[in-house]
Order: sequence, then structure tokens, then C-alpha cells
Amino acid sequence: MQPSHWLFTFALTAISSSGLIASSQDGAKRAGDDKPQSRKAGERVKAGEMAPAFTVKGTDGKETTLDALRGEKKDKIVVISFWSHTCPWSRGWDPELSKIAKDYSPKNVVIVAIDSNNEKNSGGDNKDTPEDIIRYHKANSLNFNVYVDPTAAIADLYGGLTTPDVFVIGADGKVHYTGQVNDMGDPNHPEKVNKTYLRDALDAVIGGKEPATTSTKSVGCNIKKGKKAPRQ
Repeated sequence: MQPSHWLFTFALTAISSSGLIASSQDGAKRAGDDKPQSRKAGERVKAGEMAPAFTVKGTDGKETTLDALRGEKKDKIVVISFWSHTCPWSRGWDPELSKIAKDYSPKNVVIVAIDSNNEKNSGGDNKDTPEDIIRYHKANSLNFNVYVDPTAAIADLYGGLTTPDVFVIGADGKVHYTGQVNDMGDPNHPEKVNKTYLRDALDAVIGGKEPATTSTKSVGCNIKKGKKAPRQ
């Protein structure tokens, strides 16, 4: 090897190891895992896999991350629910999701609703804008915070399909359950329920066990994705 070639290789290695050269996968790491993620966009995260890390904005415009939502000690159980008040199915599940947020908050569980619909989408008197989400949230006294993902980047990251569509992330950073809140069959009659999938999954994870049911088919309105911005 020529001296100049050796010096270039050594310098490149040193810069790379110092973090001055960014990998194309740097932004796709998983919660609780330092390894880069190789999942394709839109591929659904399954139970047993590490939860992909993300940054999301609240309706107040302030950013937070999955890492922050997991708490300072990274001991919180995080329930992500892809959500929209423009969807009758999502609205039908809101009372139960709000009750779960209240019932399980003392057990170190946090409910995170993410609206991944395009902001131009609407349903009845409801619109997928931060301002209208704030109005609906206040009017219904919801016990969980709502965040906005208008480009559906987080929905694509997790493979979220409908509103709602829930993902239970344990304190270990792994996904333990995906799918329905419960087996509600009619959003006009949310009281008619036989199976409480989300509550059962949370009880199991809190108790250090795997849920008996780790996935159910997502049911609700399809996430209304907007057009992606063209690549520069």
C-alpha cells in the first residue's frame, strides 16, 4: 500500500469512528437498542421486536421522542395508538382508551395517541388539524395526549394501518402487543365488548409475562396519508 493511500484510509477510519460521518441508517435506531433498523417503510412491527425510535410533535408544536416518553429511568410502558377524531371507530374507542390511560397511569403506563392523517382530512365536523384536535380533546376530557404526524412517517415506521391501531411497548423497549383496543364490533355501541385485548396485554406486561394474545387484526378507518414531498 502506498503511504498516501495508507494515510487516507487511516484518516477515513478515524473520522468514521468519531461519528463525523453519518450512516444513512442513523435516524432509524430502536428504543432500547443501539443497532440500526433494517425494516422497510410500511412493514408492520411485530410483537417481540424492538420498538423503532421516533420524534413527534404535540398539538402545541413542541417535539418529544419515544425515549422521553419512556421516562428518565426508561421504565414506562408506552402504548402508541394511531388515532383520529375524524374516524367514528377511533371516537368509539376513545372513552375506553381514556379510561385505560387513567386506570393504568399509576402502574407506569402512558398512552400516546398519534394522528397520522393528512391535516386536510376531515370527518363530519372534525378535522385533522392541531387546532381541532385541541378542541375535541378538551370537549371530551381525554386522559391521554395527542401528537401529530401529518406525513405519516411514524405510521410508516410502525406499519400502522388504521385508526385506531395500538402498539404496546414494554419497559424493555420491545413491542408486546399490536392491534385492537378490544373487540368492539360497532362504534355506535362501544359498550358491547367481550374481549379486552389491550387491558389484558398491559396486565401481562406489568406482571412480567407475555400476553396470551400478542396481535389482533387492526380495525378502524384507514390512515389517510398525504402525498410525500419529492426528494431533493
